[in-house]
Amino acid sequence: MNNEEAFRRYLQDNNIPANKYFQAYNKVAAGLKPRYFRFPHKNLTYSFGLTHKRVLWLRDVELFAICGKKPLPRNAVGLDAASAAAVEALRLSVLAKQAHISILDMCCAPGGKLLAIASTLIKYITTGDAKVTIVGLDSSYRRLKVCNALLRKEGLPSEVLVKLICTDSTNFDPSETFKNIIDNKDCTVPCSYDRVIVDVECSHEGSLRSVLRTVKYWGARQFEYRWLNQNYIDDLVETQCMLLNKALDLCKPGGMVVYSTCSLIDRENQGVIKRILNQRSDVYAHPLPIRQCECCTVATNATKNEFEHFDWPAEGVDIKSEYRYGDFRLDSEGPCKNDSSGSFCAVLFNALSETSTTDGQFIASLLKQPKTE
Repeated sequence: MNNEEAFRRYLQDNNIPANKYFQAYNKVAAGLKPRYFRFPHKNLTYSFGLTHKRVLWLRDVELFAICGKKPLPRNAVGLDAASAAAVEALRLSVLAKQAHISILDMCCAPGGKLLAIASTLIKYITTGDAKVTIVGLDSSYRRLKVCNALLRKEGLPSEVLVKLICTDSTNFDPSETFKNIIDNKDCTVPCSYDRVIVDVECSHEGSLRSVLRTVKYWGARQFEYRWLNQNYIDDLVETQCMLLNKALDLCKPGGMVVYSTCSLIDRENQGVIKRILNQRSDVYAHPLPIRQCECCTVATNATKNEFEHFDWPAEGVDIKSEYRYGDFRLDSEGPCKNDSSGSFCAVLFNALSETSTTDGQFIASLLKQPKTE
């Protein structure tokens, strides 16, 4: 890697162990960590007879792993397992019985999480009258066009309506009329949402493949600008807080916001969560579905002692002593009847762990206080 010494200083300044980082980086560069993929909704039959292993610790998103540098199967769509976990955190199965479902993806391009959300909801909808509206926002028109191309391949049914809008999410006003990139026509959007996911722009060093791509395709100058510039990180944190605040404003009372980054820097992760919870009295931490049990694991033939191996391979960020938990929670109609979701409202998929098989990802789950009768 170019400028390795400068990058080491950056890592050390942000309390990231440099030696472990470069070990993990070299492992990814050599193709020694698995890649993950899913199939579009219209191509789900391709999953039958696959020799690739399904990711058993994911309940909702049907994801498969492939090792080495082999090409992905035909029609497959790449999505890292840690990114899929951010979709799992939305607890989409709990929404399944609603007649009208609204979801907002505030930083949606190039579309991996948005498409996984749509495909997962289709699986859970049990009534033919259900209507789903998914709104995807992004400031990059080019990346939204990529999202639109993937959306066409997904083959979603008519009851799932997706709108893609090019806008600055920090200033998003749902009362306005927008141009839908999908059909280039004017459209309106819901004013509030059952679920909001905000996978914010971040320093990205947790996504080792992103670092590899930046070095390979953009060169040392872009690498230096993005990762070796503390002023850039300072600006990012401010934007991240603005986006999370906006997400909570747009969330319905009783709804959920999932905040995620692929950063390993505390101030972009739990630092942002702490700041927002200190500012707002209408938001509470909510446990993530990181535990598996007999009623909810996809590994139906597993023995009792094996279930622990299907828990999320993530480190819990224990914030019980620092942050407040609400006395309300999502009901336990699904997927877990035993409410075994665990106690962490924030987790880190640590890409630097020797046993890590995913990219780095921080995920936090927040509930907006329901209206009182």
